[in-house]
This record gives sequence, structure tokens and C-alpha cells, in this order.
Amino acid sequence: MRHSAALRGLLVGCGLFALCLGACKTRELGTPHPADAFSYPVAVTADPSGRLLWVTSGNFDLAWRGGAVLAMDVVTHRFVTDANGDPVGFQVGGFPGPFVVHPRNDGSQISDGFVLSRQEAALYHVTLSGDPTRPVVACEGGRRIATGLLDCPGTEDMDPIRLEDPVNDGKYREITLGEDPYAALYHPAAQGQSEDLLLTSAFVDGTAAIFTVDSGEATLVDALKLSTGLYAFAENPKTRRIYATSKSSTAIEVLEVRAPDPDAAPVVDSKGVTQDPHPQVVRQRSIAVPTAILGDTGRGLAFSPDGYTLYVAYRSPASVVMIDVSPGPDGLPVDRVIAKIPVGSRPGAIVAVPAVAGHPEAPDLVYVTCQGVDRIDIIDPALAQVVGHVRTGQDPFDLAYVDAPELGIRRLYVSNFLAQTLGVVELDPDSPFYNLEVAELR
Repeated sequence: MRHSAALRGLLVGCGLFALCLGACKTRELGTPHPADAFSYPVAVTADPSGRLLWVTSGNFDLAWRGGAVLAMDVVTHRFVTDANGDPVGFQVGGFPGPFVVHPRNDGSQISDGFVLSRQEAALYHVTLSGDPTRPVVACEGGRRIATGLLDCPGTEDMDPIRLEDPVNDGKYREITLGEDPYAALYHPAAQGQSEDLLLTSAFVDGTAAIFTVDSGEATLVDALKLSTGLYAFAENPKTRRIYATSKSSTAIEVLEVRAPDPDAAPVVDSKGVTQDPHPQVVRQRSIAVPTAILGDTGRGLAFSPDGYTLYVAYRSPASVVMIDVSPGPDGLPVDRVIAKIPVGSRPGAIVAVPAVAGHPEAPDLVYVTCQGVDRIDIIDPALAQVVGHVRTGQDPFDLAYVDAPELGIRRLYVSNFLAQTLGVVELDPDSPFYNLEVAELR
């Protein structure tokens, strides 16, 4: 049976009510999240190893004590346990966002993972170590709960930071995580820089919080105020500039990471402590996307493999906008809208998948979830049009692309929110099931 607008409305109402409870210690109540089931999955992340998926279970109906991040093996399509027999996963606050994971560059074979909770307005950090196919999950202050998952504390009680404002002499500006935090982006240090960065987005007030990450420790150091409804980030693989969308604006914000200014005056906080210099994230410009319809707008965004084209999902009207961000004669990005491609209702996540050599039927393609019609639309950017569809489970929400040739795997995974499943889409052009959802995992 197809889902109805009434069901969606009921879930949204429940979700809004639950968010109002964020100040209460709701994670001390109720049944712990199971280690082997999804509850309204909102995100799926491919592990850098190519062997695992990390599925964010949203707990949108409050059936469990909180949300969770669960690991699934891409070969067996089973939930993973570590060498100790413990589930590879952890429980966090309600309404969590996408999980971001990145290996450390210190030779330790440890990866750091971060996820935000909207309900708790908190950031959670875990470490992953040992066998990358069965990693041991750890977090400071974590404890095993009845279902075997690790329950991790977040930063619910993180105090705002007050720093001197160089624009307003003698005054301080307050830095926080922002209201209703959701998405995150990990920005590894460039060559010659010492600190990785973590950027987080907040829906309500448009805060882009900036953390330095050193040996897994995330320290809040700065924040930018961008458009309200700040939704998602994507990093250009060529220029390393960071692009951001908003649910309440058609404009795309462009951020640039700059090395610390050696000539800048030292920054002092309200306690008189001088802050260490750190990379600066600056708002470089915004890209205007003309539209005649106002309202619910930007969602997911992705870059072509060469970094020259940006694809952005918009909801009003339902479309994917292609933007030329290649360098012009002056060396700056062209920032020109080159196509607006109509897609199915309520587009959301978007992934650019590179071509398969020797297979003309598998050129560069762009996949976008269309929640309102239970499908993924397939776009050929060379034609600037939809060339196919993939039927999915109810309410496809997020996408992750896995290309592991050593395993013979080339697939797309989709978190089906209302179906509470993880869909498997075959992308091997030699398969008779090419561009079909071949399974739904529960």
C-alpha cells in the first residue's frame, strides 16, 4: 500500500512534538534502540573501507529511547558484530543526522565518526579501530545497553564560547552549535595545514559551526551565520571549496577554508584566554538560482567527478539544477546555471556516479531520490534530462554509492524512510538487474 499524505502529516506532527521535548532527558526513558532493526532511517553513509554501510536510524515515532547508527556489511547484507561479539553500532539522541567518518592520517588505523542529534542539540563522536570490516566502536563515557549497542554521551551541556569581535571593539560574539543541528562535513587538512575541520549545519538559525579536529577531539572554534534552513554541505573535489544549500533559500552559499593569518591579532575569549590560531572558514560568495516559486527549496547537492559541475536538488519546483562551476578566464568559477531538469515530487538526496569504461550504457549519471513518488530518478547530465527511474520502497530519503571492484560490487544504497528499510540498487552494467532495486534490507 502506498503511503498517504495523512500518514506523513501524522509523523511530522509526532516529530515536532518530540523535538519540543529536547530539553528533557528523554534518553533515560523507554526501551533501548535495537541492534538489528531500522527505525525510520534518515541517512546511509559508505565507509571509506568500502566494506561497510553506516545507517542512521531516526526513531521518528519515539518507539525507542533514541536514534542509532548501525553498521551493515555490503557483502553479506547483515548487521555487523565486532571481534568481541558486540554489535557494531551505537545509540545517540533522537532525530540524528547523517554519520560522517574519516580515517586519521597519523598512521594509527583509527577512524573518527561524528553525528548530530536534533532533539538533543548535540554532537556525538566515536572512534573505530581494529579490523575495518568488523571495527570496535568506542566513545568517551559510553556504556553497553541491553540490546548490545554502545550508548554514547553527546555535547548536550556544551557551553557557548564567547570570543572578541574584531568588528565591534570591546564586545564579544557568542559561538554555539546552533538550533536544530543536522548535517556535518569533514574537511581534511590540506597539504601544509595541521588541523582537520568539521562543519555542522543548523536548520533553524542557519549556524554553520566550525570545529577543529585533533586526534579525534573536536573543539568548537568559530561559527558563521548563513541562510536559515541551512541543510547540506558538499566539497568540490578539485577546488576544495565548500557549498551549502538551504531549505528556505534558492541561493547556494560558497565557503572557503584559509590558513591562519600569521599577522592577525590574537583572539581572546571572555575568560581572558588567548585562542590558538586555526584555519579560517569564510563565506566567499553566494550563487543565485532564479526561480519563480518561493518556499521549500534546496536539499542535497553533489559534484561531478571532475569538480566542474554542481548538481543541486530543489523542491520548488521539483528539479535538479546543473551549475557550471568550472574556472573562467579570470580563474574564478563561472557559477552559471546551465540546466533545470524536472524530476519527481519531493527530491532530496543526490549522488553523481562516474561512467564505466567500455560501457556506453553506463555514462556519467546522476541519481536523485524523489520521496513523493517512491522512486529514484536517473539523469544523464550530457543530455540534461531524466533517462530512467528506479522504483524503491516507501519514501526514499538518502543515498550512498559503493564502488568496490575487489568485491565485484557497484551499487547504490537508499534509506527508505517510511518503509524502514535499506534498498539495494544494482549499478553493474553487466547485470540483468542494472538500475533496479534488487532488495530491501530490514
